[in-house]
Amino acid sequence: MIKKKFTGLILADIHCSGEGDDLPIKGKIARDLNDFFDRIKLDSIFRFRNQLKTAAETMQRLRGILDKYMDRAEQVFIAGDITDMGRDSEYKSVIEALADYDSRKISVVPGNHEYAQVYMLKKRRKLIRKFKNIFENFLPPTPEPSDSDLYYPYVKEIGGDFVVFGLDTGLAPLQGPSKGLFGPEQLDRLETLLDSGRFDGMHKIMLMHHDVSITDRDDLDYVHDRDRFVDILNIHNIGPQDRNITVICGHTHTEKFGGGNIGNINFIAGPYFCSRTGNDFLLFEINEDGIAARLNTNESAG
Repeated sequence: MIKKKFTGLILADIHCSGEGDDLPIKGKIARDLNDFFDRIKLDSIFRFRNQLKTAAETMQRLRGILDKYMDRAEQVFIAGDITDMGRDSEYKSVIEALADYDSRKISVVPGNHEYAQVYMLKKRRKLIRKFKNIFENFLPPTPEPSDSDLYYPYVKEIGGDFVVFGLDTGLAPLQGPSKGLFGPEQLDRLETLLDSGRFDGMHKIMLMHHDVSITDRDDLDYVHDRDRFVDILNIHNIGPQDRNITVICGHTHTEKFGGGNIGNINFIAGPYFCSRTGNDFLLFEINEDGIAARLNTNESAG
């Protein structure tokens, strides 16, 4: 049994687009197409509705949620795609918004948009190091330096019976910009950590960007080595409580809460933070038996 309940806050797919009225790329496309239709006086049926927050709205909303829930949540989990295209202005706005909060209570991992969806491996590695350098205050130290390709998975003990494993699933540039991959080296390191016995009896929270509940290999968002990852989790999902592993992710812009096709493991996919409609964050609790439950009702930015 876990000694006490744990409350966490999940933010996924923030897609900060910079400053002011800047929009994420999908919103820009909708706006530009509408402008084009206006210029050629095409019928109003050809309209694309922009349902995404501007950069200013996104950062205001981020601060509002953290102001309201930071004291209640023991840890905030930001599940990747924090920026829209990995630009300096996007990172700057996010870091400024997070500066007023205790970095020890915030766990972050990159998403595919932090790498600007590039295919050149050399440039991709440079962008991976850029993310780690910018979020240095939010990332725990490891035996490997933060700019090393061997940094992930990081381990962050967050008090009590809980530990976070931060994973990078954006390592599949050749398979497609949206697909996920842990890579064999990262999974080897995860397996070694779990085999060590160091975390026996602790509830393990796996924080990543891509959605490992997707089992269709033809799906554009499929994680190529998800089967091995799931096997590793199920081997180690043993302990004094009913469940001792929780997986937290984002990427599909669809909130999910349940089994996630990964066995007797808590699976939580955060909602689309950047959206103007629907819920844009998720507050949850893990009880003494290791079972996760959603706490917040539908509360969108409006």
